Amino acid sequence: SQQHEIDICINVVNDTDGYSIDDYANDKFDQYQYGYDDNYSCILLTIDMGSRQYYHTTDIDGKGFNYITDYSIDNLGNIFAQNYSQNGLFTALQQWIYEVDRIYT
Repeated sequence: SQQHEIDICINVVNDTDGYSIDDYANDKFDQYQYGYDDNYSCILLTIDMGSRQYYHTTDIDGKGFNYITDYSIDNLGNIFAQNYSQNGLFTALQQWIYEVDRIYT
């Protein structure tokens, strides 16, 4: 988001090629160099549709790290999981993006 100077990214995959969801997400974060600025300000939500697992990754020096606390990640995870089980993926992602935007506002 240009308004918040951070990339808000979502990566949906069918499987993680045998990696744990956190290793897979972190590897993709590094591989694709997500991020808005020189500090790679970003939050990335990776969703493995095969195992129905998800994982949040943030940068380590930019606005993702500075704004997204462990509490925020837990809250975002709960919001995503609840909406996904009740309303499906599209609605869950809409709500997740809304909540991320709210954290930065």
